[in-house]
Amino acid sequence: MAAPSVPTASSLVTEGLRQARIFYPTAAQISTYQTEVLEQLKNNLWQQVKQMKPLMTFSYLILVPGQSRYSCPTDYASDMTMVVETGLMTGNVSGATANTLTVPTPSGGFDINQTLGKDLGIMSGTASASVSQVTGLVNNANGTTTLTVYPDFQATPDSTSTWMLVDTQWPIEADHIANYDRFRPSSVDRPKKFYPMGDEDYDEFIFDVAPDNVYQYILRMRYYVNIMTLDLNSTLMSTLYQKFREYWIKGIKAQALADQDDTTANDAFKERDTKLQALILSQQYGTDIHTLRQHVEDY
Repeated sequence: MAAPSVPTASSLVTEGLRQARIFYPTAAQISTYQTEVLEQLKNNLWQQVKQMKPLMTFSYLILVPGQSRYSCPTDYASDMTMVVETGLMTGNVSGATANTLTVPTPSGGFDINQTLGKDLGIMSGTASASVSQVTGLVNNANGTTTLTVYPDFQATPDSTSTWMLVDTQWPIEADHIANYDRFRPSSVDRPKKFYPMGDEDYDEFIFDVAPDNVYQYILRMRYYVNIMTLDLNSTLMSTLYQKFREYWIKGIKAQALADQDDTTANDAFKERDTKLQALILSQQYGTDIHTLRQHVEDY
């Protein structure tokens, strides 16, 4: 049996309308339910839960020497944690594909056992702030080395790009913004703390010290995404369509019944909300109990 196809906004709307006994919807109806009603359902989902597994993501940022203040990612919602990565092996790109990087072979060559599994970051130029893991290595006869990475680069690097192989990383501790003025030294160094603060855009953070110019630094930020910033056709929304499939369908059905003044609409809304609560529990960390076992002893 073939695997079921990944649901889309169109397929969810079509199924929801079908369950509301609208078997031949007009183009205008489909357009309305794919935009306005799905947007309402997305808003309802966001009001119910803001921290669930599908909404956890991470983003990379190249730190600028001397600059301690940065904006949060545009899709940031909450619970930011940070790790700084750095390394001594850097250079220019000789060639690249979507998932390979060809660089001049350093003196002594790359040791495959000391290179595999490390993060490789594009530090400037095309694909800047793209970070992938080294999964393969070939030392070529022409004095270059080709590194294979996963996942693919965000864009294909070129001759304008520079790279860094990560050797070291350390966590950045979060602290309250009230402590910033009290304890921040006036210097440059390796950041050890960050202070979250709000602004009129997407929130910001500031380090205890500005990054120095001795090393190059990549900042990895892990956080929960703000679902209200997502386009209905985005990749993450596609994941939410799949994981919350029954919620979207039942939501479309309930609204369609309400639009027809159907007396069963209230029951359909209750069914939608009940399904949503069950799905939320399954998508939050620490609530997966399918492997729980009981152990009873006689004392």
